[in-house]
Amino acid sequence: MSEEAEAGRDRVRRVMGLQPGQRVVKVTSGGPPALILADLASLRRDFEMAHQFISTFAGLPRSEVEPGSPHQALWIAAVAMYGRAFSTTGLRHSARASAALYDADDRLAHDYLIAMRNKYIAHSVNAFEQAVVLAIISGETDGELCVEGVGTQHASLARLSRARALQMVRMCESQMEDIDSRLAEAQTAVASELSERGTEYLMGLEELGMVTVDETAVNRSRSPRS
Repeated sequence: MSEEAEAGRDRVRRVMGLQPGQRVVKVTSGGPPALILADLASLRRDFEMAHQFISTFAGLPRSEVEPGSPHQALWIAAVAMYGRAFSTTGLRHSARASAALYDADDRLAHDYLIAMRNKYIAHSVNAFEQAVVLAIISGETDGELCVEGVGTQHASLARLSRARALQMVRMCESQMEDIDSRLAEAQTAVASELSERGTEYLMGLEELGMVTVDETAVNRSRSPRS
């Protein structure tokens, strides 16, 4: 075992406050409950980030959220993360977020946010944005008519309203509350499944260090999660 790997394991033990004889192991070949648990953890992180960004945006004074303010990035990032949680592509197939828990008003807001994410934030040229080519001309006859200049006028959604932002805050909180309940059920199911596999299986599981992201792998073709 490398010194770096052992250091990572020691850090996990310290962070989790483990007692002597306890260790954290990586469940690498779990059944459906483990896959559900992993997807729920990923979903919750999306809503956590969306909630953090949109809560910060909603708490800013109006003077700091004018159309030209860099704080506009907060609601754009929030909508991007919210929309990601409902994406049907990618590798999260074992657990999904559901808009079924919303009332009629929140469902309309949800549909609007998803449309905004898909048509304005993730893609260009749509009803949320207009770019018009203009020309400045003078004269009214063939001999006098002259094109003096060409330019553009651009308009796009300037900001998310504070009312919509606060509604989105509540929607994210509803999703996280629902996911927390589902996480608890999945955790119980995984614990039961692991216990049923017996001592030999549990003793053979690799001790877990700090989980990291391999940034060199981001451009590789995605493969189904094992």
